[in-house]
Amino acid sequence: MSGIYIHIPFCKKACHYCDFHFSTSFKYKGEMIKALHNEILIRKDELKNEKIESIYFGGGTPSLLSTSDINSLILSIHDNYNVLDSVEVTLEANPDDLTEQKIVELSNSRVNRLSIGVQSFFKQDLVLMNRSHTVSYTHLRAHETLRYL
Repeated sequence: MSGIYIHIPFCKKACHYCDFHFSTSFKYKGEMIKALHNEILIRKDELKNEKIESIYFGGGTPSLLSTSDINSLILSIHDNYNVLDSVEVTLEANPDDLTEQKIVELSNSRVNRLSIGVQSFFKQDLVLMNRSHTVSYTHLRAHETLRYL
């Protein structure tokens, strides 16, 4: 069994602890999505004898993508690889990206697992790390997310 990791290199701001490649400019987001579609197609033969059991959107902050962008990438993987019906599709998300509308959209997509980057429930930690969400916002989003599970 195999998995596919898709790195989404966009962030609202730089967290002080992060060593991953990212950009706070969304200027080339459309080109990046096209490049990901091309790479999915180009590399399909590398896993032609494998069953895909996991698709993981990491980053950066994949939850900054529109649900339609996420769905189009998932569909492209399904079109080009042997994907299990029970595939786990994980999306890393920051709490401040999980609006009620976004949660509803994701619950109607093929994403079936969220990895929510809370990092801390202490204000001083969030400020030190330069996180974009607050403690109260994190608690609110956690409760809203649970309603749709």
